[in-house]
Amino acid sequence: MTKTDHVQRIDVLRGFAILAVFCFHFLIVAFQNAGFQWQGLWLDIFHPTHQAYYVFLPFTFGWIGVSLFFVISGFCIHLSFLKATDFSAGAFYWRRFWRIYPPYLAALVGIALLEWMRLDIKSQTGQFQLFSHILLIHNFFSDPYFHGINPSFWSLAAEIQFYLIYPLLLIIRSKWGIEKALALTIFVSLACRFTGIFLQDWQRDFDSAIWQSPGVLWMDWTLGAYLAEKWLKGERIYRGFWGSRGFILGLILLFMLTTFWKPGVIYSFSFASIICSILIDRRLHSSRPVSAPEKLLIPLGLCSYSFYLWHQPLLDRLLNWLWALGMPNHFAWNMSLGFLVSFGVIFLGSRALYQWVELPSMDLGKAILRNWRLRKPLAKEPADLAPVSASEN
Repeated sequence: MTKTDHVQRIDVLRGFAILAVFCFHFLIVAFQNAGFQWQGLWLDIFHPTHQAYYVFLPFTFGWIGVSLFFVISGFCIHLSFLKATDFSAGAFYWRRFWRIYPPYLAALVGIALLEWMRLDIKSQTGQFQLFSHILLIHNFFSDPYFHGINPSFWSLAAEIQFYLIYPLLLIIRSKWGIEKALALTIFVSLACRFTGIFLQDWQRDFDSAIWQSPGVLWMDWTLGAYLAEKWLKGERIYRGFWGSRGFILGLILLFMLTTFWKPGVIYSFSFASIICSILIDRRLHSSRPVSAPEKLLIPLGLCSYSFYLWHQPLLDRLLNWLWALGMPNHFAWNMSLGFLVSFGVIFLGSRALYQWVELPSMDLGKAILRNWRLRKPLAKEPADLAPVSASEN
């Protein structure tokens, strides 16, 4: 596979991930938070608050796109390290800062202005809300901070924290290998989940600060790094029984079951990440060229970071704008015209932000780094290093 094929396949997966996330968040807005409710520890799928919810049931799993973003992020970051002739933690953090933070800061300021009245910046809560988001530590705190200014920002904070501990992962890898490094992160993930069981009030909603913490999700990101190391060696990580249709279908069924039982939900995100790693493994080792329909996702994949940063706070405003113009507030209209208009506006805006904010930010960071003579002139980074969030989505 050529480098172009590799980059295109990653961008296709990014486009698919952000489209899935958009569908999930749009469904929430279009149905005004209608859907399935918890009855004790079980999800009541037989009495949705709106019968039409069944029609768009696949959209309810669109959050899997964030799992896919995390695995892609680990894959791309570690692949870049493996291909580099040398590695400097300082240069790594510098490049990551200019790739992630300026677009994030622009979105943070813009969305904070849109949400100014709701945030009440003059209050102590509002000020800490803004402060914690500027430092990207808001995911360590329960709501109203975790999902504060923009609910999607939690994965960006986790992404930055994965970057901060990436050199630690490299040290572990250098001593014991990537397999044991992955095993260690799995142990950490399970230990954090076990601890969280005693911290969670099971009669209340999930505390995202517990179940979406970096410790819980470290294995998901490292799974991408493990995939990169195997792919560069030309090895499949899912082969034989582990790559069989029976295993994959069984894994999907197990994932589905975890989403219906409240204690099982704490494992759903990581099961989704494993399924996503199978998808990536298959796509990267496929000899089939990128198809024409897949190529339609590449432009979306390229601007997926800006799309992820801005889409969720804009969805409600765009639908309210359409309703004010006379579009009926009905699920059929919302899921057709509302979907197309909202997606089109956010996509065009994201493409503009990719060209005018993301690319200039990366170029500026590289230029400053060269001028400071911290290292030799950098080789051009592959275009597939953009995050999510996503999360790297």
